[in-house]
Amino acid sequence: MMKRLSKTKIPELPWDLVEDILCRVPAKSVTRFRSTCKQWNRLIKDKDFARKHSGKAQTQFLALVLTHDFNIHPLSINLHGTTPSVEVKNEHLSLPDPHSINVSAHFQVFRCADGFLLCTSKDERRILVWNPCTSQTIWIEVGDRCKHGRHFILGYHQENRYSEKIYKILSFTPGCRNWEIYDFSSDSWRFLKKDIAPGWEFGHLNNHGVSLKGKIYCFATRLYEYQRGSIFLLRFDFSTGKASSEHVEPLPYLHPYHRYRTLNLSVVRDEKISLLLETYDTPKTEIWVTGKIGENKRASWNKVLAFDLAYSFISGFDSFLLDEVKKVAVCCERTHDVEDLPIHNVVELTIHIDKIHIVEEDDRFTTMDIGTGEDPADLCLPVIIHFVPSLAQIELVGGGKTRNRLKM
Repeated sequence: MMKRLSKTKIPELPWDLVEDILCRVPAKSVTRFRSTCKQWNRLIKDKDFARKHSGKAQTQFLALVLTHDFNIHPLSINLHGTTPSVEVKNEHLSLPDPHSINVSAHFQVFRCADGFLLCTSKDERRILVWNPCTSQTIWIEVGDRCKHGRHFILGYHQENRYSEKIYKILSFTPGCRNWEIYDFSSDSWRFLKKDIAPGWEFGHLNNHGVSLKGKIYCFATRLYEYQRGSIFLLRFDFSTGKASSEHVEPLPYLHPYHRYRTLNLSVVRDEKISLLLETYDTPKTEIWVTGKIGENKRASWNKVLAFDLAYSFISGFDSFLLDEVKKVAVCCERTHDVEDLPIHNVVELTIHIDKIHIVEEDDRFTTMDIGTGEDPADLCLPVIIHFVPSLAQIELVGGGKTRNRLKM
């Protein structure tokens, strides 16, 4: 006869210990505990806990891909073994919007900073700042700024490493000296009257730039030397309102912009900046990476990868990821194929083919198709996104966490 198992009550842990344990759980995992109990849910939403979590939890580095149908899918990249592989997960992140059933069909450009995605569209009068982990969504009215080709980059500043982060957005038009800053705390745009980059053409190369540890990094040339001067990487600091070239060495080659076929930036493990470049002087595509960028030491460039492919598929695309240790790059492209159609008055149909490539040393590469279809102009180009999940929250005017109301 089987003995009846006695019910043993598991003793409750002290709340301080529970909080300390959860502080060390990666952000993507800890958010799954929100439904466990109301007390845990309140804790995960607490900004003081988010600050502790940022300092103690192991950092996750995820790869996402924005596909032609405007969906964001996680990427599973396997660089172990003899042949690397990449898989686009079926699950996808859905853009939240209480006012539009199909908002994802409008947004095209995605930039990341501190666990937030910044989404813009040339057809919309608003941009979205969104933390997929905490579900915080902030809709910001921008008027006609998107239609005029302005860039938007999210960053922050803080008085010291332990103080609260003050999030802001830098907006500018490449080649124009009309910088604006959006302040979340006041829900307002502000034109910068002073020149943030005296003596420089800031963001002139039509590259959006990257955000690293709250600072904004963009290409620049010295004023009036755009046609013949070398290219530098400027760093904009929200705490000072100024941009400087003192933190990163000039680009590896002292060429003017017209000698480059491609210049793209990416972030490496939230510590460094990588540069993909192609010049008209050589068929090789090169990827360089800085040392760790600090406040005092000027970071230099080191070449990590160089390859020569018969068809340079990376030209013209501004998203790639780099594994510096394994010397492997992951990037995406769109190719086109024309099909003849036996239909009256229809001569041909253009089909697009989106691909992800894993590029290694010795010109080795692995390719995977991630989508095909007809090629209307409003389809989204594939974009690979370097994403670091976090519990960060942006304090809004009035102390709210979400702003969904649109200004009319």
